[in-house]
Amino acid sequence: GPKSPFQDPPIEMYKILFAAPIMAITTKNITFEQILNSKINLGIPALNTAHDLIAEQLREKNPSLQVISTGGNVKGLPLVINGDLDVFLVSSTDGMKWMSQFSQIKNIFTVELTKPFVRNNVRLVSVGFNGAFLFKNASKEQKEFAINCLEKAIQNKNWFEDMDAIGASPIIIGDKAKDDYVKQFVEMLKKYDR
Repeated sequence: GPKSPFQDPPIEMYKILFAAPIMAITTKNITFEQILNSKINLGIPALNTAHDLIAEQLREKNPSLQVISTGGNVKGLPLVINGDLDVFLVSSTDGMKWMSQFSQIKNIFTVELTKPFVRNNVRLVSVGFNGAFLFKNASKEQKEFAINCLEKAIQNKNWFEDMDAIGASPIIIGDKAKDDYVKQFVEMLKKYDR
């Protein structure tokens, strides 16, 4: 992040590989409109994450929204089930699983990396993605070997099927488009800096 003492990491992102959509889930009768207009609490797994940045976009529309960092999804799930959290932002990889395991959990809205959520003149953008990284100091041969292995793996249809099965939304984004998403993430971190 912008305040990280580790400003020049020894790694570089090669490609974005998948971008699990972020879901707003609840066990209560809460609508998107209530999130925008009511005093409710909204749980997130951690600060300075894509989940947190969506929460901050919502808080711009509703300053009375209370954002609570739970310290991870594992700690967030019981708070959702018990009704201690009104809404929880969770990656679809867990959210879809939770909805299948607990019938009282329902989805209010979903934000995807490549498809912002738009309703009632509100536009929510996700910058949640996972990528493949290369060690900057690796030799040219080591980088080529790693890239060849990765490219072979992501060309396998089973990889796409496995990612789809867990709700991870496989997308392969490289070059300038990848750099643009990383830049957008950093800009949003700076904008919503606490």
